[in-house]
Amino acid sequence: MATSANINLIKFKDLVLQKAYRNQSFSSFKGNKQDLTDWRKKLIEIYANSLTLSSEQSAGEVKKWGKDFANKLVELGLPLDAAIAEMRTAKQNIGELLKEEASKQELTINEYYSIYSIFDRVVDQSVELVSICYMKAHDEKISSAQHAVDELSIPVVKIEEGIGILPVIGDIDTRRAQLLMVTALEKSAEFKLEYLILDLSGVPVIDTMVAQQIFQVLEALRISGVTSKISGIRPELAITMTQLGVNFEVQSFSSLHQAIASIKE
Repeated sequence: MATSANINLIKFKDLVLQKAYRNQSFSSFKGNKQDLTDWRKKLIEIYANSLTLSSEQSAGEVKKWGKDFANKLVELGLPLDAAIAEMRTAKQNIGELLKEEASKQELTINEYYSIYSIFDRVVDQSVELVSICYMKAHDEKISSAQHAVDELSIPVVKIEEGIGILPVIGDIDTRRAQLLMVTALEKSAEFKLEYLILDLSGVPVIDTMVAQQIFQVLEALRISGVTSKISGIRPELAITMTQLGVNFEVQSFSSLHQAIASIKE
């Protein structure tokens, strides 16, 4: 945005750099104070630079800082609302400084507005960008953590040469069934398994949907040359499966010990 040639923008910028940080309080921030110090100084620097840089240059600074800052927030486990509150507080404090300097330079309302509009646009850009980057980084962190949990909840244990066990714990939905299949096939190939026992003692309920998911895993193993067996079929599960007409078409046993013994016979 064009400004009057009589306006000393450098003086506005220097004023923000010198005073804005000192006017900030730590009282509302619950995170590490050094982390706050570092990103707050950079934020104020970006806000100050916006008064003298072009729109493209300011946007570039905001983009890099916003992404780095959002990632840092997620890494430290700090809430987004606290960060936005800090950014709004900085805006308010800097706005007061700009108003004081505008009065000293005897600017007209239009001249002051032209300066404040530049600053206000950059503030809005920074809040929006940090919010977007924060949600993206947060989702990635959650997804990564969920993947780690899934891997731990579906382990294939090689008990001896050619024999492995895959204990299944918890409910089985479509996503877990897909991971179950991938894990069973990959680990069977990695361990060179001839037999893989799916232990279902940790599965609370087997309905037609769950049965179909398990059947697909068993069929994939059959096609890959691995002989499957099922263990952990509790009486109540057996009754439910009978009522539903579920038949996995593989040997099933009430205990893991029985399944292992049948392989060694």
